Amino acid sequence: MSLILPVVAAAAATPPTLPAWLALICGVLVLVAAAYLLYVVLAPEKF
Repeated sequence: MSLILPVVAAAAATPPTLPAWLALICGVLVLVAAAYLLYVVLAPEKF
């Protein structure tokens, strides 16, 4: 158990980083999903 504690503390000290390309893809997907939901809410007669 004494070996696990420093590993957990080190993992908590360094937050996980997201690669820039993955963040860009996620951002684009969020914008597309938000635009689609807004379209569905504003124009429900099309569905």
